[in-house]
Amino acid sequence: MGNPKLIVTDIPGTTRDAIDSPFRYHNKDYVLIDTAGLRKKTRINYGVEYFSTLRTIEAIDRADIVILVLTAEEELSVQDIKIASYAKRRMKEIMVVYNKWDLVEKETNTINKYLKELYFQMPFLQFAPVLFISAKTSQRIHRIMETVAKIEEESEKRISTSELNRFMETVIMHRPPTHPSGRHIKIFYITQAAVKPPTFIFFCNTPALITENYRRYLHNQLREMFKFEGVSIKLIFKGRKKEEDKLELQ
Repeated sequence: MGNPKLIVTDIPGTTRDAIDSPFRYHNKDYVLIDTAGLRKKTRINYGVEYFSTLRTIEAIDRADIVILVLTAEEELSVQDIKIASYAKRRMKEIMVVYNKWDLVEKETNTINKYLKELYFQMPFLQFAPVLFISAKTSQRIHRIMETVAKIEEESEKRISTSELNRFMETVIMHRPPTHPSGRHIKIFYITQAAVKPPTFIFFCNTPALITENYRRYLHNQLREMFKFEGVSIKLIFKGRKKEEDKLELQ
């Protein structure tokens, strides 16, 4: 935001409340919800830390975009994974920021090492952009809001039904849906029903027979084709009758 707003220390839990800070960026209004730093514990104890965690969860529920701020000097914790997983389950737009990058000794493949560990611990975040910054030196600080604006744009992106169905024909031709029972599965067409999160409805004859693996395949193909970087997307499978089978994916 360009200027100090809060009194902070390096000790997690110093700030217990979530602080709302309105600001403008490129003629658009935003509210930064600054939450308490969480201690690296596998279990939530009573007292300050419990309420800090509760307020973090409440802040995630209120937010459109969740910025998961990690300390580059420290290993990923169970707490980090739980918070990220909760944001993902809530279908939030997500980006990951490693702070204190100025304190990390760099090698040619340092960033790749961090990404490999991040995706090993949190494979569900592979759709989220990752930044390496230093709040102290302002290194790449400007990239945060640039990325937020890009994610917001992606979350509101609409794909035409005609384009989606051309995509669908290619995907099914490459790998048609099957079921162990041998029953015939046919996907008639796909359409985008909503944005924030982008929601796609697949109309088919027997939605209950679409396997988990095939749902994941369709989801991955949608991402590969249309990107949606930083944005959770939802897939819904519907039959021609009242029967409906829903599955939410990143």
